[in-house]
Amino acid sequence: MVEAIPTASPEKDLVWLRQSQITLRDKIKMLKELDQHVIDILSTSKDEDADEQLGKEIEDSDEAIAELERTLLQLDDALGKLGGQSLPLLTSTNLTSAEGNLDQSHVSISSAEFWDGFSSSIDNNDQLSDVDKFAYLRGYLEKPAKSNIAGLSLTGANYKYALELLKKRFEKKSAVQRAHVNELMQLPAVYKERDTLRLRKLYDSCEANNRALKALGVNEDSYSAIVVPTIMEKLPEQFRLTITRGQNFLEWSMEDMLDAFEKELELREAHNAVGTNSD
Repeated sequence: MVEAIPTASPEKDLVWLRQSQITLRDKIKMLKELDQHVIDILSTSKDEDADEQLGKEIEDSDEAIAELERTLLQLDDALGKLGGQSLPLLTSTNLTSAEGNLDQSHVSISSAEFWDGFSSSIDNNDQLSDVDKFAYLRGYLEKPAKSNIAGLSLTGANYKYALELLKKRFEKKSAVQRAHVNELMQLPAVYKERDTLRLRKLYDSCEANNRALKALGVNEDSYSAIVVPTIMEKLPEQFRLTITRGQNFLEWSMEDMLDAFEKELELREAHNAVGTNSD
């Protein structure tokens, strides 16, 4: 692989390098897992030469892994020279790996959390090309999701198709919609009208889930009649009376309620800021 690292700079070389990065990282991960399995077996073996075999296994595997990691560094360096971006590991703070379950956080690839996270971190990231996005997607998928797109080569043209295949199989829209509505229904109530921090948190959560439902193409009318009264009950009584005074609030849609909520909240936040500055 080292000898094959290209020195020219056409797009196909960047694609080859990115694909090689992913393949090599997969091999290193697999080798470490197999190595640990062999060590576990040899550690419990009662054979006379078990200790000798264990020592040789550790030495050989360390050597092999070191060689693969050296090659990976060379790939990273070649990518840098070609103007390509090395693919750093994504962390749980932006996107974790998906295997049907997302690594570490065990978030299902069928859940709203996975698709929201992927959309904001990768799919809607204008700094990444479609090839980069596909590389990220493939690099962090495992079975059964990975098998679903295994036959697609790493090209920009295939990225949208791969995403479509995965969403068709794993993104259960009805389940995602229910998850957002359930989250709205279960948001914690705010009991003190002066508690603008908690009111802001409640508003932001409502707005985020409503925006996500809109992105899924869900008609507000299908959930406003249930969600709006529930959210209103979570507001402090005086705050609720203030935003509904003189309004036909029984007919409010989610957008109507959020608009009234935000206006009153911003007034109270501004009032608090003035009071703090005067002190």
